[in-house]
Amino acid sequence: MSFDFKKPNLRIANAGKKTIILPAVIMAIGIIMFFVFIGQGGFNLGLDFTGGSIIKVEIETTQNNIDDVRNIVSDFTKCDVQKEESSSGGKYITVKFAETNEDKVGDIITALKTAYGETNVSESDSISGSTSAEKVQSIIWAVLAALAGIMLYMLFRFKFTSGMAALIALMHDVLIMIAMVVIFRVQINSPFIAAVITIVGYSINNTLVLMDRIREYENNNNDAKTLSEIVDKSINDTFGRTMIMTATTLVPVVVLGTVAIIMNLTSLTEFALPIIFGLIAGTYSSLFLVAPMYNRFESARLRKLKRHNIN
Repeated sequence: MSFDFKKPNLRIANAGKKTIILPAVIMAIGIIMFFVFIGQGGFNLGLDFTGGSIIKVEIETTQNNIDDVRNIVSDFTKCDVQKEESSSGGKYITVKFAETNEDKVGDIITALKTAYGETNVSESDSISGSTSAEKVQSIIWAVLAALAGIMLYMLFRFKFTSGMAALIALMHDVLIMIAMVVIFRVQINSPFIAAVITIVGYSINNTLVLMDRIREYENNNNDAKTLSEIVDKSINDTFGRTMIMTATTLVPVVVLGTVAIIMNLTSLTEFALPIIFGLIAGTYSSLFLVAPMYNRFESARLRKLKRHNIN
């Protein structure tokens, strides 16, 4: 049987129980892995959330230098070493590590100055744990506010059942991203939060296209199609657009992530990998979760309305 990419014949509206299996398995694995690593805090949190110290090493940046710096610092503590570039174009290596003990930080600075010279190693900046905790709280409130805003927008533009389906799909996308980050032990820093916000915006765009098509067919239902038929037709109509949009977005992000891993650009890796996870999760939810949920919620609402009118 051939599959027409532009005009597929998918039947998704009543397949909610089947399409939820894969996300449920991924989330279950993520929860298991979280408890496996519970001794390490569950998540692989970076300095943006745990607090720690930062040292800048202003030297000619090459892969060999990065490895040398990492080897020097690893004698004292676990560290994150990456290349940076200042606004003036100067290149340097940044060393981040979860250590705030002044004596140990001083030992690390001394070792680096011995290797690279007094003038090439700047004093460390410190990120306190309390500041990190405040940042986490601010981020959580910001994400919740974004979800609430999206919910209100969906209610204004469509209806309650559409908003509920979209909100649950967005929560699915974020939870899948978190589960995959736990499974693959991707370090969570500020770039991860940027990735979450990016995916929320990307995913709701696909959902809006689908819900707009459903509303169009509901308002012009001259063939007296059932709600399931309308939902399936809308999925098939938007399938090609959704897949093309995902592919054109995913390919450059995969290339970016691959380059970041090869060149050991940690901050880019922390952004690219969650984006890849989120793009796949968002595409899946837009095609295989939003429609079945809307079909179920709207069918229940119509049945309730019908019973109310009869009574």
